[in-house]
Amino acid sequence: MNLEEYATKEKQKRRDYALERERQGMPRTWDYLIEQFKKQGYYVLGSHFKESVQIGVHGFVDPEDQKGYMHRHDYFEMIYVYRGGFVNVFPDHTVRMKQGDIMLLNPNILHAPYVESDDDIVFNIFISNPMIREKIIPLQKDNSLLISFFMDYLYFDSQDKKYLNFTDNSSDSLQLIEKMIQEYIEQHPFYQNMADAYLVLLFSQLSRDYYKNHSIDVLPKNHHTLSYDIINYIKQNCQSITLEDLAKHFQYTPSYLSRLIHQSTGKTFRQIVSQQKLQRAAGFITSTDMSIVDIGQIVGFYDVSHFIRSFKKEYNLTPAEYRKKYTSLP
Repeated sequence: MNLEEYATKEKQKRRDYALERERQGMPRTWDYLIEQFKKQGYYVLGSHFKESVQIGVHGFVDPEDQKGYMHRHDYFEMIYVYRGGFVNVFPDHTVRMKQGDIMLLNPNILHAPYVESDDDIVFNIFISNPMIREKIIPLQKDNSLLISFFMDYLYFDSQDKKYLNFTDNSSDSLQLIEKMIQEYIEQHPFYQNMADAYLVLLFSQLSRDYYKNHSIDVLPKNHHTLSYDIINYIKQNCQSITLEDLAKHFQYTPSYLSRLIHQSTGKTFRQIVSQQKLQRAAGFITSTDMSIVDIGQIVGFYDVSHFIRSFKKEYNLTPAEYRKKYTSLP
């Protein structure tokens, strides 16, 4: 099945679903979202998917879409205009995307997107935070354009509501994104690995196009590169690392390194260590059947009550609830 056939079927499914709910007198999906919007000025779309990359199709023309109901996500989103156009309304401006445009959204950014024609075909690519942390950032650490964009949200105390809009993309970029979508549609064996690999290549190609379109060879490195090296070292040694160990490795004094970490990330050394332990624990929780107590001890929490409290503070779920919601075990 080609991309256009798939998109047409998916849009029709969504229309049929909405009509069936209406026929049965059931509340619209919009009703719950609008209720959230009225309470806090926006609604949140949560990551209920268990794959590192999930791909959907923006639906049919819906008057509700154009009423300015702002939302944000708890994951990164990429928007690809395969055919026609797309409108993305932000709190202080509007971006009209054209065929071939690709936009990458920070989870914090509020927006109210919509299509103006049922002939428009727009793919939404949802990217999990672990995918960005574990597979994208390590391979993009020298790419200042992307490393700044991802790390501001994932690691730094930043509320920047940013997006990257890639226009005038090369045929290489468009082929990569379409191959990734095709892999997800067909779901042959190892399709998720293939989709992940295409995404890694796509980010590099989009950046290459960006540098070319802006007549620059490469963006200068910034503090994010050093910060990544520090955070990555903490990640690899989070179970027992001390500030003194870290300072010795990077040849700084502990007091200077402590200030550098706080100035760069807005967090203390202890907070970063705890964050890395919890991220590691989340990986064990969803990919193994080890007990919560054992996982806590493996990552460096020797008091199970403290582990559970810390985990819930970070993820708004207990370890058991997180496992139930996100487990990838059969």
